[in-house]
Amino acid sequence: MQEIDYFLAAHGHEIGVLLVEPQWGSSLAAQTWPPHVLRHLVREAQSKGILVCSDEIMCGLGRHGQGTSFLCEATGMEPDAVTFGKAVGAGQGDVLSGVALRRGAAALGSSGRSVLQMHTYAGSSSRALLSAAAVLDELPSWYDHIAAAGKMLSTRLEEIRDATNGSIIVNGSGLMQGALFAHPDRAVRRHIASILRQEVSAAGVMPYIVPSGGFMITPVVDVDLVELDEACNRLQTAVVNTMASVDWHGNCMP
Repeated sequence: MQEIDYFLAAHGHEIGVLLVEPQWGSSLAAQTWPPHVLRHLVREAQSKGILVCSDEIMCGLGRHGQGTSFLCEATGMEPDAVTFGKAVGAGQGDVLSGVALRRGAAALGSSGRSVLQMHTYAGSSSRALLSAAAVLDELPSWYDHIAAAGKMLSTRLEEIRDATNGSIIVNGSGLMQGALFAHPDRAVRRHIASILRQEVSAAGVMPYIVPSGGFMITPVVDVDLVELDEACNRLQTAVVNTMASVDWHGNCMP
């Protein structure tokens, strides 16, 4: 928090909009920010006239498992805007994204410029828009299931950590969780992750191998708990086999 204050004091006058990801994606394998730090960051930035946007393309729409659509709601952040996307289209082939604004929406709409985006986010399909409306209506009914599945996933990742004598650092919440290998050298972590890639393929499970040297798990929000448990069994086998094949310096064992 002191670093945040120092940075804003030195550079706040240069910043118009601050983009915050309240739960990291692949760069830190779904690690979450401490809520009090997020609240402090947003409050201090806004006090200097900086607009704050909460980027929840990955963690939003309930995936965080804390019973709200957006993570900024659950953490008590009060950003000026929050982004959402991809999941709201329910995989219908037309990818949508959007932004919810605390203020200024009317001025944006009356500017004479289209608020639609381009390329894969064109928002041109009626089917995609209807799907998004249905998703938003249905979403609250899945909050309890997401929380239960997230609790199971947290428990299983902790079991994998213990089975490998603390070789991984477990991150995340809800149905967006992951782990980084607990070696301080990024190059070693990435080497171990390359071995894990082979092991998970052999085990028949597909986590996302992250560039920083670890993995993420982001199941569909209506994932069956029995299937999720089986996936974790296979993942544990793959991680245990990976750590058995390397020493802690990341070299292959004979």
